[in-house]
Amino acid sequence: MTTRFFKPGSISDAMDAYLKSDGTTHYFAGGTDLMVKLGPPGNTGHGFISLERLSGLNRVQERPEDKIFIGAMTGLSEVAGSGLIAEHFPALAAAAGSVGSPSIRNMGTIGGNVCNASPSADTAPPLMVYGASAVVAGRDGEKTIPMDAFFTGPSTTCLKPGDILTGFMLPKNPAIRAGFVKLGKRKAMECSIVSLGLSLEMDGAGKCGTVRIALGAVAPTPVRIVRAEKILEGRPLEAEFIHRAAAAVAGDIHPIDDLRATAGYRRKMAGRMVRETLLQMCRQDHQ
Repeated sequence: MTTRFFKPGSISDAMDAYLKSDGTTHYFAGGTDLMVKLGPPGNTGHGFISLERLSGLNRVQERPEDKIFIGAMTGLSEVAGSGLIAEHFPALAAAAGSVGSPSIRNMGTIGGNVCNASPSADTAPPLMVYGASAVVAGRDGEKTIPMDAFFTGPSTTCLKPGDILTGFMLPKNPAIRAGFVKLGKRKAMECSIVSLGLSLEMDGAGKCGTVRIALGAVAPTPVRIVRAEKILEGRPLEAEFIHRAAAAVAGDIHPIDDLRATAGYRRKMAGRMVRETLLQMCRQDHQ
């Protein structure tokens, strides 16, 4: 079989090549997920359009209106090691640093981790709780899509044929506290059994303002748990409401049984992870 590999120099050239292809051509970022799905390059018969040369997709930049742009081709190691990301979005840095092994993080990109659309994608929950939007180039121009609306099913997203995810726009908010927790059978080279992104903003009266709770590997897509968020918002961060929110999490998710864990175990641990993360934040408030 013949494998075709194209390295365009612009987004428009990349889209043109994709739209003129025969349906067996794929955008190529780091390849750490794609090549596992398709098999060795010489045996696939597929075409690949590398995004490596596209300008501006592999950088982290401060933008106007107190926002930070993370290019889709930014390596997971770079996301994990970025001082700018660690300062403003530490939970995202932690999530990127938890993916695979050092070699996978060196090759893999944040855009690839998201576009692969695995229910257990580690960077998805933090992006969701930080209020990130995906920046997408399409035939009709550039558009932004809230991360809450990006995933449509296992391995599927809202991207249309030819669309290119160019990066993520995240609003700075120094009042937010956030955390990322990953449960796996081991500490490295492991897909999540459950992953949690949680952000919390307190108001001036000592009550919870905006709360975001997102979980991975407990539903067909990474998912926000809105009922649990509403239990906390407008109330003090106290044990009563924390336990109620954790119970709502366990009741509102739809995990499956697989080789890594049972649905019941995932449900139990998701509630526990939310409870322990919130209790830790509560203890910090009283130190």
